[in-house]
Amino acid sequence: MNPAYFPALRDVLVHGLPVTIEVSFASMLIAVAGGLVLGVVRALRNPALDAIVIAYVEVLRGIPLLVLMFFVFFGLPQLGLHFPEIPSAIIALGLWGAANGTEIVRGAIFSIASGQSEAGAALGLGWLQVMTTIVLPQALRRMIPPFMSLFVSIVESSSLAALIGVRDLLEIVRIKVENDATLWLPLLISILFIYFLINYPISIASQRLEKRLT
Repeated sequence: MNPAYFPALRDVLVHGLPVTIEVSFASMLIAVAGGLVLGVVRALRNPALDAIVIAYVEVLRGIPLLVLMFFVFFGLPQLGLHFPEIPSAIIALGLWGAANGTEIVRGAIFSIASGQSEAGAALGLGWLQVMTTIVLPQALRRMIPPFMSLFVSIVESSSLAALIGVRDLLEIVRIKVENDATLWLPLLISILFIYFLINYPISIASQRLEKRLT
């Protein structure tokens, strides 16, 4: 074993892992918040708003995430909007996650039987009251498993942030092997294991919740 491995691994865990967690959780918050707002907007069934949200979802889901990250970090400064590396990664991942989250929320809302909304309206409840007291409480339970799966995707995709200079797990590994190329294999195996330890429990929990809630 290369004697430089353990000091390098310590730096990966101390400096790279917290950044990966920060980027992933912050991006997920944007994804959940954006997905909820846009998903509810789609439930309005307003043709104009629907067209705007659908366009957003299709564009964001239809372009490579790395291109979106490059656009935020390298492209937006040309328009006068400058963001450091970590906020750029969070914005790109969050916008991409919100596009996917919108479809999760829309699907969960539309899966609730229309008769329940009609019953609420018959009781004199307005659309907002029906949505907040009848539809959303039931839909939220159905959103949890797919949002957990989305979080796994965001954690995995956060490694792309290394390409814009974010010092996450992958970038710290790259820095370490610049001085010692023999560290590539052991450090790559180590971060593969770290990603697995983060994502596998979430994937298992998501699958079990999905079975329990369906």
